[in-house]
Amino acid sequence: MKRFLSHIVLLILAVGCSKPLIIQIDDLPDNTPGSEPIYITGNFNHWNPGDPTYQISRDSTGGGYIEIPRGIGHLEYKFTRGSWESEELDSCGNTIPNRVISNLQINEVNVEIEQWKDRPERFCDGIVVLIKVPDETPFPNEIYLTGEFNGWQAGGSQYRAEYAGDNIYRLELPKSYSGKEFKVTRGTWTTVEVSENGRDIVNRRLTNGRRQRIEVSLWKDFCLQEHPYRYLRITDLPESTPLGSSLHFASNINGWNPSSSEYKFEKMADGDYIIRIPNSPDPIEFKITRGGNWHTVETGKNGYEISNRKLSFGIQDTIDLVVHNWKDQPVQGPNESDEDY
Repeated sequence: MKRFLSHIVLLILAVGCSKPLIIQIDDLPDNTPGSEPIYITGNFNHWNPGDPTYQISRDSTGGGYIEIPRGIGHLEYKFTRGSWESEELDSCGNTIPNRVISNLQINEVNVEIEQWKDRPERFCDGIVVLIKVPDETPFPNEIYLTGEFNGWQAGGSQYRAEYAGDNIYRLELPKSYSGKEFKVTRGTWTTVEVSENGRDIVNRRLTNGRRQRIEVSLWKDFCLQEHPYRYLRITDLPESTPLGSSLHFASNINGWNPSSSEYKFEKMADGDYIIRIPNSPDPIEFKITRGGNWHTVETGKNGYEISNRKLSFGIQDTIDLVVHNWKDQPVQGPNESDEDY
């Protein structure tokens, strides 16, 4: 028994006196943030991607190192910048298999990190997206793709396209992104692409081909500059509408104030009512009130309460509206030719 215990003590002493295994990172991707820590994770720390015990010691040459204590045995590991969303990738942008150290006698291992998952730079079998922008797009400018692949973040730096000349920008994405929806922006949702008539476009979708060419018709902020206002015109009212009634625009842009003097319709000589409202990059919801009171708000053809009207962004100058009934009055017979905007 004493001999057995002595062997155990010697083994512990041997492990404790052994020099740790040094894993040396010789090279990092050029776009690695200098201020962010790098971690090693593996079967020795339950694959915790941001374990401070296993933070890499960075050096001035662009690399770093970590000392792994002996006695762990067979090692499997990877590198991250603190989460699995920032784990290392191979040179083609693919997830790598676990790194393995089976030779427990070596003292040092040298490695290179090719790319980071959240900052990919190249893909060997990716999708090359070529983006043609309008001539009036300021240069230089930053063009981004935003979509399902980045949580619709309008200006994610890893999805910034590079200028390729002749108003064309180029961005390469992983093949696995094919089928995902996206749009083009200049960094914000106010500068997102819109259709040639200024309306929000249906989401684009990435193809599964090697190249995808797209063309941006207009930018939303340019439309706002050229069309800062829009006009709403009420062309038809219930016959029972009292003469001299004041009509108001209650909406999410004025705190749903049913009696705002700033948002009061003006009666024209031909009997129509008109109001000018600011164009908005976001949808405007509204209803029309009479006399500045929610008890006299407009209702539908059947007299029931209607859903909020919705005005999407666009460059159409004048939008015609029809009010069918008022909440405080008997229902008027529906006119089938009337159509709400």
